[in-house]
Amino acid sequence: MANPNQPALVDPQQPAPAQPQPAAGQPDELKPVALAAVMAPGFKFRNRNTALYCRLLNVKKAAKAPMRVFGGGKFTAKADAYDRLVMFGDVTSDVVFYIISPTADCSSKLLRDLDTRGSIGDVVAIREPFFNGQYMLANEDNPVISTTQRIAVVDKKMVWKRVPIDTSPDDDSIRGFSYPSVAVNFFTPTVAPNVCGGGLCDKRNPADTPCGCLTKKRGHGWALEMWVVPDVPEFPEPTARLVSHQLTKLFIAKDAITQPCAGRVVASNDRLLAEAVDRVCAVAVGGFNIAGWYKAGVSVQKDGENIITEVAGVHISSITLANGVNDAIRAAMLPTSGGGTDIPVFME
Repeated sequence: MANPNQPALVDPQQPAPAQPQPAAGQPDELKPVALAAVMAPGFKFRNRNTALYCRLLNVKKAAKAPMRVFGGGKFTAKADAYDRLVMFGDVTSDVVFYIISPTADCSSKLLRDLDTRGSIGDVVAIREPFFNGQYMLANEDNPVISTTQRIAVVDKKMVWKRVPIDTSPDDDSIRGFSYPSVAVNFFTPTVAPNVCGGGLCDKRNPADTPCGCLTKKRGHGWALEMWVVPDVPEFPEPTARLVSHQLTKLFIAKDAITQPCAGRVVASNDRLLAEAVDRVCAVAVGGFNIAGWYKAGVSVQKDGENIITEVAGVHISSITLANGVNDAIRAAMLPTSGGGTDIPVFME
């Protein structure tokens, strides 16, 4: 399993070894550190003004509020309980790590910046991180990191590193992957209505189910849904269609996305929606950048021993164009003459 050594984020507009540009309100003096450095003994005592740059892969909300116990004169969350489980991917390797937020108050402090202007798939900065020796799995492949600071969104300009899926895993850990500039096939696009109106979950969840968002905004609760198949030999056949706001932004014009009626409109025009996907793919020079996570293997018992059989559960967390396209290429929603039903149209 790959071991992270150095942060790989750089601004491609600056000569090497330029560092990621800080987000608004983020101190310029933050020093980038690698995950391996954070996990080194004693780092918690020298982490002042440091930042661990990584990719936000998933945010899971507990199905029930964490149980609180009384002790030491105050109520605290039960040791094995959590409010939100936040998954991150190291940008230089396939290492996936976590932050466990024990209560809703902690989640509000930790994620408020991401909830306002971030999303799953974004590059983020974990400020002044530290490691207490905790892992999610017994095999010690998925560490749990802590911080007392909010997580900040950073400039997304970065040099992508190819981190392929391991098709011959030797354990059942959670791992990350990233593929820069690859061809991606999109099949049978439709609209998923009534999805979460928040941004943090990337509109991947139904509006009436728990998700990682702190606030569920009203309106604009729709997103595109389709089969997404990267043209990568080791990428397994997907088992679920991707519902994603990132996906929507690839093919639908920005102004059209904010129209709450658009989901109902496009749903009745799948042929035009497929044409919208084809138009963008035809001019997507360099293809797409994708990143996400997967379970490295399935453990089965044989003669009293665990045997890893195959890769399972591949999830795409980020999908973006390797190079931008003119927004006019994307489908826009405009009212028809005579007050009829809105239809997708193209501005060019």
